[in-house]
Amino acid sequence: LINSRGFPSKGADAVLRSVRRLRDRSKPLVLSVSGFTPEELVACHATLEPLAEATEVNISSPNTAALHALQDPDAFAELVARINGHRTKPLFVKLPFYSDPQGQERVLGLARIARQRGVDGITASNASLVGAPMLAAGRGGLSGRAVFQDTLRIVTEVRSEVGDRMAINGCGGIFTAEDAFRVLEAGADTIQVLTALVYEGPGVAATINRGLLRLL
Repeated sequence: LINSRGFPSKGADAVLRSVRRLRDRSKPLVLSVSGFTPEELVACHATLEPLAEATEVNISSPNTAALHALQDPDAFAELVARINGHRTKPLFVKLPFYSDPQGQERVLGLARIARQRGVDGITASNASLVGAPMLAAGRGGLSGRAVFQDTLRIVTEVRSEVGDRMAINGCGGIFTAEDAFRVLEAGADTIQVLTALVYEGPGVAATINRGLLRLL
């Protein structure tokens, strides 16, 4: 799947109302938040954290150019410090996809800062930016099966960087229980799916869970 949607949204207040209306307290909820500026991101996190058991801060959408500035080490460290100033629940950070040594050094450096600043977990990782002439933007984020091997590699490398002190949420190309099992073997503690929901529907979560019970 290739998309160039960025962050279409009615904003944090609209999400807050929806979550309050639909919230099922019998199930844990993790909310992913972002923004076009550090101020927006911090405010979004503060607004939505009270309704969640944990939050994920996304600094890595390949379709959102404004986020690139937050991948600067100093800017990222400052952002985490600001969120740490008010948060009371576990925090994940969704890091960028990478495929070359320069990208590896940059992303693992962010993971190291996250560990030093007390972040609880890393989501590894996001979509890969590719050319897409069929889209109006001319490029988009590639997700799904095409990035699965990269997911295994990135999870392994992030685990090696952060050690056992942080949780890793594996994300990218997971469709089956076998996929999930391989990502867990690579070092993840949890998994995240999106493209599988598009192709398989919401029942894919239960299918993966049942399959994992058999495999484990």
